[in-house]
Amino acid sequence: MNFKLNYTVLVVCAVGLLATSGDITMTWTSPMFVKLYSNDTSVNPLPEPIVKSEDALIGSLINVGAMLGPFPFSFIADRFGRKIGLLCIAIPHLVAYISFAFAKSVYMFYFGRVFGGLGVGGGYALLPMYIAEISEDSNRGLLSASLVLFWSFGNLLPYAMGPFLSSTIFNLILAGVPFAFFVLFFLFGVETPYYWLKTNQPDKAEKALMKLRSLDTKGVEAEFDHIKQNFKREEGGSLIDIIKKSSAEESAVYIHIPNSATATRRDKPHSLLLGTHLRSFR
Repeated sequence: MNFKLNYTVLVVCAVGLLATSGDITMTWTSPMFVKLYSNDTSVNPLPEPIVKSEDALIGSLINVGAMLGPFPFSFIADRFGRKIGLLCIAIPHLVAYISFAFAKSVYMFYFGRVFGGLGVGGGYALLPMYIAEISEDSNRGLLSASLVLFWSFGNLLPYAMGPFLSSTIFNLILAGVPFAFFVLFFLFGVETPYYWLKTNQPDKAEKALMKLRSLDTKGVEAEFDHIKQNFKREEGGSLIDIIKKSSAEESAVYIHIPNSATATRRDKPHSLLLGTHLRSFR
């Protein structure tokens, strides 16, 4: 593996903050339920402790949002760009944590969990696609796998901070994670070359690749030609072509990963495991 430190790594680290924001929601309930069940008004932000039915709704409503989240954010990413799509995902996370911080009614927690779930679903849909589209063949697997590190860190944060902070302070600190992502990615994030090619803007695609690789035009010439060839080949394909291929085996989730990811092995499709089963076709 020929791993190189370049601008791509910086962008992936910024994107990782969005992954962290999403998985904070998975363990957020553990310290918060202790507070919400408390009879101590200095601990519980609500006027009275929650009951079992409210506990169940707070815990589960995130999944309602997560089921819906991929659809609007995938549309935004396809229409307006991957960068805009990812920036938009930070908004429901930010709104959710601020809602939790100042909630005085259980319905605010319901709202925040559904709204935060939209960001979770959108993140799981767009994050692997974005990293796949900005990575080199040699380090695509490593950079994609780095999402697991950021997801795990998101799971850890509520356990590490929640028991020792008030509900307001705890949730305001958590809101800082998607806010930091939004600022950093807005300033340093790069649109993917694949999106610029998709919108018939090859000059912008080449400039994006130059910035990601920290190289000049000559330095990215071979890779850019390879990307354009793969993109043209993919444009010529169709759903019927995929169905007819004997290699199109059943899979839990299908996601577009650039063909360059399998450039060195053309005999079989590769699969990438990232929490769910992702498969690309050559």
